[in-house]
Amino acid sequence: RDNKRKSDLTTIVKAIEFAKADSPGGFYPSKIDPQQFQQKGYIDTFPKDPKDPKAKYTYQALPAGCTIKCTDYTISACLENSTDKEKDVTKSGCFDFPASYTTSSI
Repeated sequence: RDNKRKSDLTTIVKAIEFAKADSPGGFYPSKIDPQQFQQKGYIDTFPKDPKDPKAKYTYQALPAGCTIKCTDYTISACLENSTDKEKDVTKSGCFDFPASYTTSSI
């Protein structure tokens, strides 16, 4: 399931890049609205965690607190495998999971 989570992040990153391309000034969105992303055609179906469909992938627009001119972002998924070779050095917000995986625009 962790490979699916990483694949989901790749799919979401592509949608984020489409949103950036549509943005005046070419900025990243301050938040991700799955319905809006689907309505605008950035993504067909917004991915859900394979174990818990209510769990959300964590998106953080940067600089922290930006609402309009977001120049970067990170997006994370919680992982079940604590020995995953691509896991984060420091676990990010995954209380019920042993590890996290983050990708970013940086």
